[in-house]
Amino acid sequence: LGSPSPALAFAYVNYSAALPENSPAGACPLSDATAACLTVSTVPPASRYAIVAGNEEGKFAINPLTGAITVATTNASALDYETRRSHRLVVQASTAQQAALTRVDIRLSNRDDCGPRFAQLVYAAVLPEKSPAGAPVARVWAIDDDSRVKYRLLSGGGGGGGGGGSGFAINEDTGLVTVATPPDYSLQSNHSLAVVAASEMTR
Repeated sequence: LGSPSPALAFAYVNYSAALPENSPAGACPLSDATAACLTVSTVPPASRYAIVAGNEEGKFAINPLTGAITVATTNASALDYETRRSHRLVVQASTAQQAALTRVDIRLSNRDDCGPRFAQLVYAAVLPEKSPAGAPVARVWAIDDDSRVKYRLLSGGGGGGGGGGSGFAINEDTGLVTVATPPDYSLQSNHSLAVVAASEMTR
């Protein structure tokens, strides 16, 4: 009688990997263990691999011979971080006599695919002459679905003989515009400021 075949076992009890959101078909998640394209494997080598659970929407595929996992969907928005941040697959390896299961966790990383949008395009404020430094002028507000927003004043512009952001400051986190230098109505009656809102991910 020959020796019994060794039990079929995956190299890892669980696999984990990272994948940028909206990755195209054919892209591979990067394994946390190897920093290479995610491939499951067994000892002894399996003759076939298959995803048996967690892939009901067909977003992923596995090479049945090599165990390499890739993106299958051609819908660029199917792997959206804002909709779902991780996917758990169950993979089966099999030989003619045995089968084994393992879990594969794929987490999506966020991309800045939604730029900030101001709640309104123009803000107006009335400021008393000689307002002290630090006095609030107006608060601007922008929305970004991917990350926090940072604000800054652009110099230049003008309006009513006025120049840009000189004399004013903005809180980069809250968007609150305040007086930096007390204004003098006799020198300039109107001020026009340009504010830039940027995603914290791209600063």
